[in-house]
Amino acid sequence: MMPGPPIHRDVSVWGQSAGTFNPYRFVPKTSSVVSADAVPPTSGFLSWGAPPYLCPARQFASTEILIIVALLAMRVDLIPAARSGQWEQSPALNYGELVSVFNPAKDVEMYVKPREQGVGKWTLEMGESTTRVPIASG
Repeated sequence: MMPGPPIHRDVSVWGQSAGTFNPYRFVPKTSSVVSADAVPPTSGFLSWGAPPYLCPARQFASTEILIIVALLAMRVDLIPAARSGQWEQSPALNYGELVSVFNPAKDVEMYVKPREQGVGKWTLEMGESTTRVPIASG
């Protein structure tokens, strides 16, 4: 898999703000939120590699990630362990790793508090696909 950061921070693709998070970078050119000349080429964002070398298990991985995040969000509250009780807005990142999404430079400490309505045994059942192409993500 091709690491995303060298491409996602490329000034020739993203402009002078390449090092700053901007969620509107991925908004279609037809949107009224951003001007057409401000939107980079679609090949500028690589979430699962670059054609023709796409990750063959990307749909499976996306499904697993979505399931885990959904179950975590439903069953527990994540509370920052910082004295202020607030999440750090822009934590330092570890730029030394060749990954697509940078990890924090230091541990993010938190308390995991089970929600009352989430206590008990949970099971997950997958049903048959009702779509023409039975994949979870594109």
